[in-house]
Formats: sequence, structure tokens, C-alpha cells
Amino acid sequence: MSGNFHLRGGTEDRMGEFTYATWSVQALVSHIETGSLALPELQRPFVWQPTKVRDLLDSMYKGFPVGQIMLWESGAEPGAKRIGDPAGNAPQFLVVDGQQRLTSLYAVTTGKEIVDSKYKKRKIIISFNPFTERFEVANPATRNASDWVYDVSELFAKPMEYLLSFGKRDLKRDDEEITQAQTVLSSVSNLVGYNFSIVQLSESLDEEEVADIFVRINSEGVHLGSADFVLTLMSVYWETGRIAIEKFSQAAMAPSLDGTASPFNWHIRPAPTELLRVITALGLRRGSLKDSYIALRGRDRITGKVDIVKRKVQFDLLAEAQSKVLELSNWSEIPQFLERAGFRSEKMISSRNAILYSYVMWLIGKTEFGISKLELRNLIAKWFFMAQLTSRYAGSFETLVDQDLATLAALPKNEPNGFINFIDHAIKTTLSDDF
Repeated sequence: MSGNFHLRGGTEDRMGEFTYATWSVQALVSHIETGSLALPELQRPFVWQPTKVRDLLDSMYKGFPVGQIMLWESGAEPGAKRIGDPAGNAPQFLVVDGQQRLTSLYAVTTGKEIVDSKYKKRKIIISFNPFTERFEVANPATRNASDWVYDVSELFAKPMEYLLSFGKRDLKRDDEEITQAQTVLSSVSNLVGYNFSIVQLSESLDEEEVADIFVRINSEGVHLGSADFVLTLMSVYWETGRIAIEKFSQAAMAPSLDGTASPFNWHIRPAPTELLRVITALGLRRGSLKDSYIALRGRDRITGKVDIVKRKVQFDLLAEAQSKVLELSNWSEIPQFLERAGFRSEKMISSRNAILYSYVMWLIGKTEFGISKLELRNLIAKWFFMAQLTSRYAGSFETLVDQDLATLAALPKNEPNGFINFIDHAIKTTLSDDF
């Protein structure tokens, strides 16, 4: 059974930038519920099938090792609040490896729903037979059979009450069998005391080091990019902003069923990471998501100290840009300038980045230079045609984006001619005689 666990509780052994600890299931779930441990993180959706959840519980029950969990110190100051959420504290730990296991355990022990990769809410129900000591994914047979615990979440919620009520069922078994079954059920309820080996990564590690550690340890070899870490940082300091990106991405997947306005179009159905590229380019004036992450973290690369004021300024810029990027009246201009350029659907477009960064140019032209929609539509149609034709946003394109953004930032604001001349000059110099 678990004792008193703290964020640095359990058995620890500091080795450089790593802390090894032992946390019980109960401690992990408690920290998830209080928000000190953020779940899910690094934007890997819950993809496990219920059979894997069943197998996890079975392995724990049999005392088999089920792998370690890796957490990363967020670097958030104690008591730091999330942006726009004065009641919500920033989490102290983020999940780097073990999200599927933690999500499974959280769902099964609390009985709460999870959100899957399709943004659908569903409950994970695992049944258990104390006479055969077998776990099974819930089904009509386990629901109707008196000798099965249909939903083990009920056992975890109130173990003593459940044991008493189970003994009063019409089980058609002798007293000795029922007593043994209750003992088995007690053992299952005690799985909340199962201890996980935890690797805690220091907040002084940067995202490249964390990503490298994850890839080396994770058997699936999932690659973590800078976008994952920016979204994770949003989970710490601006969770509502990250959720807004995910909901917008979800809404853009298909037309609205009730006829209301939606971001869906036939040219691009953006992933959250793609929207993030547009938002950081517009708000932080950075083509590199790695540079955006460094800016948002607010950490000085030389001293290693966090400048809280600087971090807030960067997040304010991000929030302002996100409101413009996700504004439907702005987003709806994408098909307008694409069709003006002669592209009717996504099948005709080879570069999604060309769409994304053309949209960035459209937003800058509208919000900073005051160009009318009609003129801007024509300008960005030409820009997209050039970008698509020359593969402007293929390969290592981030430096070029940085150069474009820096040039535009130096132009006088609210003077349309400066923006128009920049577009015309870039197109003329890029589309050489060969083209």
C-alpha cells in the first residue's frame, strides 16, 4: 500500500540530471487529479485498445514489471498560475513516457472518461472474475454474470462496500469460495498501491535532450519534435490556448452537421502542429518552432534563469496571434486566395507549408498594413503560386521564413505600399527566367 507521497517523495537517488523515484498508482492518480502532474502531455493521443488496458491490470495483479514512467520537471514556479485561469496552478511535472499507462490507470481507478485520438469521449470498462482471477474487457456476458465484477472502477472507488455487497450476491457457491473471492477482490483493490519506477528529468534539460532520452528509451521510437514541446509548454502555462487549437483542428476535419460556420474547407485540414506554425510565425515572428519554444520558456540560454516577465510577454503575443489565426472570417480567406491562384482542392497542392505560410502573409497584410481583402486576395494568390511552383517552403525553409518576417517587421506599419512592394519584389526575384 502507498504511504505519503510527494512530488519528490518515495525512494530517490539523484544522478546528475535524473531523479529515480518510486510512486504508487494512488500517488500518480492523486497528482493527476490535483493538476501537479499534467496528463496527457506531448500531444500523443490515447490510442490503446481496451485489451491493452486489461493486460496492464493483469500484469500488475500478477506482479509482473510493466515498465518505468518518465516525467519532466516543468520549471513552473510553485504556485504559478495558468494564463486566463487564476484558479489553475501550473503543473510541476509533465509526462514524457508512460502516457498510455497513466491514462489507462487514471480512467480505470477513477471511472472517468478519456478523450481518444478522434476527440470522442469514452469510458474504459474492465471486468474481473475473482473466482478465476481473470480480467476481461467488459461485455454483455460480464455485465449479466453474478460472479463477475463488471466494472473494476466501482471496486477501486469503494472497496470495502463492494466486498460486502459482492458477498450478498446470489453466487450459488459455498461460503469458503465466496470468502476466497473476497480476498482476491481485496488484492485487486490494493493495486492502487502498486509501485511504478519513475525517472524524473530535471527542468534544466532542454527539449532536444529530453527528446533524445525519450527516443532511446521508448521502444516504439516515436519522434518528438519542437512542436510537441511548444504544445506541452502551452499545457503548463496556457492550457485553454492549447485546447482551442485542438478543437479548431477537430472542427476543420469535416463539414458542420448543423450548418453552422466551421473552419472546414477542401484545401487543408490542419493538424494542431500546423496551426502552431502559423501562430508562432505571426505572434513571435519566428519560423523555427525550436526558437519559439526557447522564447516561450523564458529561459536565458547563458544564465539558465527564467525571466517570468519575458515569458508572460511572449505568451501574450502568442495569445493575440492565435485569436487572429483561428478567427473564422480570416481562416475562410484561405480557399479564396487558393482558388484565385487556380487551386480547387488539396489534391492539386503539393506543399501544405505553402498554404500555411501564405496564410501568415495574408494575416500580416491585413492586420499590420491595412490592405483590403480583395487586393490582398490577389497578392497572396500570386505569392502562393510562386511558393508552390518553386518549393519555397520545402526542406530547410525556416531561415527563409525568418528573413521574410524580419523584412516585414522593419517596414512602416499601416502603409500598404511597403507590403505590396515586398510581395512583388520577392516574386520577381524568385521566379527567374527558367520558371
